[in-house]
Amino acid sequence: MTQGRLSFRGAFFLIVAAEVSAVTLSGLFGESGADGWISILLAALPAIPLILVFSRLCALMPGKSLPEMAGLQFGRAGEIIAGAVYGCFFIILTAAMLSGYTGFIHLAALPRTGPAIICLVFLSLCACLCRGGSETMGKWSAITGVLFLVILAGLIAFSAENIKPGNLMPVFTTSAETLAAEGLRIFALTHGELVLILFFAGDFAGDIKPQRLFWGALGFGLILALIVFFHNCAVLGPYTAASALFPLYRAASVIDAGGIGIRLETLVALAFMLIGITKTAAVLMAGARALSRAVRPAGVGAPLKLTVPAGFLAAALAVSALGGDAEKGELARRFLPAFILAPGALLPLPLWISAEIKKKRAGKKT
Repeated sequence: MTQGRLSFRGAFFLIVAAEVSAVTLSGLFGESGADGWISILLAALPAIPLILVFSRLCALMPGKSLPEMAGLQFGRAGEIIAGAVYGCFFIILTAAMLSGYTGFIHLAALPRTGPAIICLVFLSLCACLCRGGSETMGKWSAITGVLFLVILAGLIAFSAENIKPGNLMPVFTTSAETLAAEGLRIFALTHGELVLILFFAGDFAGDIKPQRLFWGALGFGLILALIVFFHNCAVLGPYTAASALFPLYRAASVIDAGGIGIRLETLVALAFMLIGITKTAAVLMAGARALSRAVRPAGVGAPLKLTVPAGFLAAALAVSALGGDAEKGELARRFLPAFILAPGALLPLPLWISAEIKKKRAGKKT
């Protein structure tokens, strides 16, 4: 994996891609109807202390990735454990994303092509992006992010005749327990995966201020999620928007684009796949980097060598999931947020506490 610096713009859009692809495009999968925006806002609340911890870790140990931070705090054993745990975590997460994007491509674009072939081609594109390193990843994230914003703006403009403000009502009809549970699940799916950015922290450009980066990406992603939800809700109706699979694509399919010469859902599908490649490649790269710290802490080429076997393992898991029955798929989707929550939001906490204690002790000695 070639070396390169990750610019502020690249890191910003990489975080936004992680947030957007999880719920904004895939769907809320909830029962809140027109109150789905409340769940999105509730999901942002626990993200605030999370990004404070992440930005503080980057400030306390600049130029270090998460496994390297663990090594500084807990020695070689901590580095091995962090590398192994997050390596397995990111491989399973890569498999989940490969399964989701393969299913979408099979449904929307290539219904006659076998899912296994689609999965391998998609994985190959992700592996090629990983080969370029952090600098290439950042540039790709910025390009695809801007392209998605342009497509979204065009979609909203063409959907003016299909928007029904009455679909946004009634509100405040969902119980607090349902909204809280849905908010926690959205938090896990959108913000719980942001731990992957700590595996690129060692490549941050010198002018990046972690707090500004995380706060800006969180705010932008939140606004984007609300815009997409309100658009989908106004076009499709509240419960369809909250419970549909790929609601943005479904909303685009009912909009008449006039004489632009291309169907809007085709553009949405293109944007969805490009963002999917971005996020899947980033997660795969983070997994390879984590495993490289566990098995060989030194060497520039170690993550690159582990990208292919990690990718094939994830693809095997994804194909196995695609071949399973609907009940198993529903079970996996239900427990995925809980699986993400622990390594994504809880495991960095002892690392931050240890770093703060050591800094305080070093200050007293000085």
